Formats: sequence, C-alpha cells, structure tokens
Amino acid sequence: MQLLSVHFPHLHLVNGTSLASQELKNAETVYLRHFEHLELKPLRYSELLAKHGPLQELADISLEPPFSVALTVEHGDSSQVIDVPTKQKISDLKKTLAQIVGFKNFRLFYEHKGCTRSRYSHILGVVWSILFV
Repeated sequence: MQLLSVHFPHLHLVNGTSLASQELKNAETVYLRHFEHLELKPLRYSELLAKHGPLQELADISLEPPFSVALTVEHGDSSQVIDVPTKQKISDLKKTLAQIVGFKNFRLFYEHKGCTRSRYSHILGVVWSILFV
C-alpha cells in the first residue's frame, strides 16, 4: 500500500481514512529505497529525490545467532582459546576439554558479569570456568 499511495501524489484518503503527513513521508522514503538500485526508475522517483534528497545507506545488521563462540580455557597458569559450535552439547564440550587439560572429572561453570551457573549458558556462552575435582 505504501508504494501505491506514493504513485498518486494527490491521494489523501484511503478507504475513508486520511493519510497523515508522517505516514506519507515514510511511504515516500520506502519508495525511494525500493527504486534506488534499479536502472529504470519511475518519474515520481526523481520528484521525490528532489524533495527529500539522497538517502543515507541503511546499516547492515545481521540478527542471526552466532554459529560458534570463543571459549577461554584456563588451567593453572596457562590459558587457551578454542572455537566451540553453539549447537554442541555440553557432554561433547566436556570431552573436548578433557583432552585439552588431561582430566576426566571436572565441573563446568558459566560466568558472565558476576553471575555463575546460569541455566542459559548454552545461549549466552562466552566465558566458562572449570573446577577440577
């Protein structure tokens, strides 16, 4: 509906409802962004470009969750950073860690800004501490 309302500059009512000036401005911005990368642009595009000027590029934001996180393993005086897939089970992570540190029996705790033992550690997972038993 936004693109259609911009094609007709004298359109003020849609289904009995008047178009607010902010709604029309937003629709014109969407219209400009829709046609800005196409070679063949409608005549209305140049009119709106003269009215609003060139638009700034939109930020490229990815909302996809990460596929892996960096895990810092500290053992004694040494530390090692490993790449851990976010879909990996904790039991598989513990097997990997057992190979690195040489222990089979240990506890794994999540630490984030002073909070420990979070039940959501598989989602947030950035820093872990290992307690060897």
